[in-house]
Amino acid sequence: MAFQIKDFASITASMLNWMRAAQRRVTDFEIGSIVRSMLEAVAQEIDQLYQMMFVGIREAIPVATYRTFRFEPLAASGAGGLIRVSITPISTDTLIPAGSVFSPVGSGTVQYVSTADTIIAATASFVDVAVSATSTGSAGNVVGGTTFTLTPQPLAFVSAAAPGGLSGGDDGETPDQRKARFQQYIASLERSTDRAVEYAATLANVKDASGTVIERVTSARVVNPWEVDPITYAPGQAWLYIENRVGDPSSALMVRCQQIIDGYIDPSTGEKVTGWKAAGVPITVKKATRTLVDVDAALVVATGYDATAIKATVSGVIFSYLSTLPVGATFYRSEVIARAKAVAGVTDIVLSEPAANIVPANHEKLAPGAITVT
Repeated sequence: MAFQIKDFASITASMLNWMRAAQRRVTDFEIGSIVRSMLEAVAQEIDQLYQMMFVGIREAIPVATYRTFRFEPLAASGAGGLIRVSITPISTDTLIPAGSVFSPVGSGTVQYVSTADTIIAATASFVDVAVSATSTGSAGNVVGGTTFTLTPQPLAFVSAAAPGGLSGGDDGETPDQRKARFQQYIASLERSTDRAVEYAATLANVKDASGTVIERVTSARVVNPWEVDPITYAPGQAWLYIENRVGDPSSALMVRCQQIIDGYIDPSTGEKVTGWKAAGVPITVKKATRTLVDVDAALVVATGYDATAIKATVSGVIFSYLSTLPVGATFYRSEVIARAKAVAGVTDIVLSEPAANIVPANHEKLAPGAITVT
């Protein structure tokens, strides 16, 4: 028999009916009577017990399920990307050493450090430096055009800015996100299917020396070229396009993803780890093509709200929407408008660019370009 909750009224009625049937001495069961008041007090406690049992069972089901499958939530991750360092051209190479600290100007408390030594060649005026946030969380995500101070400053330093913004920072997986990922995992148990391979790709990540995840595959898309061009490509060949929500996936992430798909030998245990592709089916991991989407929006801000702050918030909302689009996902104008109107203080928005929805190719990842909010 399924677990059923009895409410307060039903519990009270059951006890009253039992007393009427079991004895004849007490006959006053009207509202306000002593006997009824005593039974209602007990019914309240039983009702509370039912509710506590229901909540406990509801919370225990996902916990037990996740533990059975050893399905842990994803930890928070830090933002990253490229910061362009500009200098006045000089006749010698200029070094931006690994560990250089970039601090946002005007807003934001999260700092970023360069992940490797980077050289500005002689006579060159700039170089793009790969950076990662010093702390995890979405607070490290910044929109394109954000400027930074640099410590230590190189000779002839002019400016440092993130033209494409910095993204990839997550506050950790929410229960709803974990549930959605678990559903993908269950669908992937039948290995070798497109959906299973795409899920497997999201298991790939790169960690720093301390064990913190600094890069992960955030979405993937399987493309079967023989479905489009059966003459050039033989059936069974597939390409797996991945993206990391930051920029071009690193070679380390590409290698790790390919290992997971193909299967590998665990270097720490020497055990063989089964891959996710079918035997005899070559799957090649490739970088998704990042296509920048410029957005131009005009807001109508309600009286009493700080227009500057509202515009900055909407810029962040649009940036987040574009950053989190999976590989091959369509950009919908209506989604941008809905998210912008959900910001307190926004009464209307006119989206002049893009003029229509953008449908990318299967191997494309739409990413935030220049975001202008007026």
